[in-house]
Amino acid sequence: MKNLIIILIILASCDSKKKTEIYFQEANGIEFNDSLSLEETAIISLNLDNETSFHHKSMKSLEIDNTSYLSFINAYNQHFYLYNLETGELEKKLKLDREGPNGVGHLTIFDHAYLSDSLLLYNTWDANLYILDYQGNLLSKNEILDFSKNSNSVSPEPATMKPIRKVGDYVFIPCSINQYLTDYSNQNSVIRYNLKTQETDYMINLPDNYNQGYWGATFKYKISFDMYGSDLISSFPIDNFIYRYNSAGKYLNKYYVGSKFIKEFEPFKEDINYGVEKDHSVPNQQQGDYSWSNSDYNAVIYDEFRDLFYRVAYIRPKKAELEAGRSITNFSIMILTSNFEKVGEQYFDGLKYHPTMILVSKQGLLMARSDLYKENEELLSFSVFNIAK
Repeated sequence: MKNLIIILIILASCDSKKKTEIYFQEANGIEFNDSLSLEETAIISLNLDNETSFHHKSMKSLEIDNTSYLSFINAYNQHFYLYNLETGELEKKLKLDREGPNGVGHLTIFDHAYLSDSLLLYNTWDANLYILDYQGNLLSKNEILDFSKNSNSVSPEPATMKPIRKVGDYVFIPCSINQYLTDYSNQNSVIRYNLKTQETDYMINLPDNYNQGYWGATFKYKISFDMYGSDLISSFPIDNFIYRYNSAGKYLNKYYVGSKFIKEFEPFKEDINYGVEKDHSVPNQQQGDYSWSNSDYNAVIYDEFRDLFYRVAYIRPKKAELEAGRSITNFSIMILTSNFEKVGEQYFDGLKYHPTMILVSKQGLLMARSDLYKENEELLSFSVFNIAK
């Protein structure tokens, strides 16, 4: 009887720490119809002022009256910039007040959208959504989250590659986790805010992969999505599938789209409970090395001008490269049809093309050039890539 009890205890222990088994397949991953590629066709350079550097956390491309523009917010001087992509010239520079009747707070982590009649701005630090007119006057201030409540389970963290999206009266905001859990089955990853009713909804749960272990830094738990009509097309860092939901968060379908450069996902710890038990106020070098040296998916982007999707995979440096001082990751871009068939994938050098500044425009897919900025800090340059057969 004693031996039987010991065996049952061992079996129970093994069952509670199951080996991670993430689904992989060759079709639409390693094996695919390699019929389209990205061909570099031009360089666009924007003239910078002496207060503006290369990297910007919130950058958008947009069309106004059939003219292509690029906008960003300079966190250093808290100004909004609007450039004409066809001339490379600055057309608008707007100061955003930190305090006072038109104040939007201190902008360090944030995102914006330049709309047809206003500027929409989400400030992560105070969890407020601001709407301003083109002169910087505050039209409305909307509280998305109340940080005084301990029930907040999401951390909204939009950026250039994971932007906020406005569709009708709704604003959709991508999120990461606010705290580690022992079960992510009901963990939401998107906030939907109704501008008319001022109601906040939570939608789109993390996929099952996140219950297979502890995956390290919170950016491994952060969703990326883009709009396809009124549907949300979403991607997660450690999941080969792309998911489709309607605007109310109802699951519609999923599609396998894997990178040929990612063969497996290894968790930092097999035991999911590690994230809850660990003291996250104490720096963990091993976790940092793991998080920055294990490849993952970063963004899914819809190209409305070509009716294609791009999925960006971060091909991160090996641990030895990381220890040698390389922090910038290389990346690949998968080309997908509107039916989510993979029809191409290309590898890019992250030291040449910046992996967090990739945008769709009418001209083509824009990739910011880190190397050209090092040569001339008065210019912010982008390579323009177009589809080639």
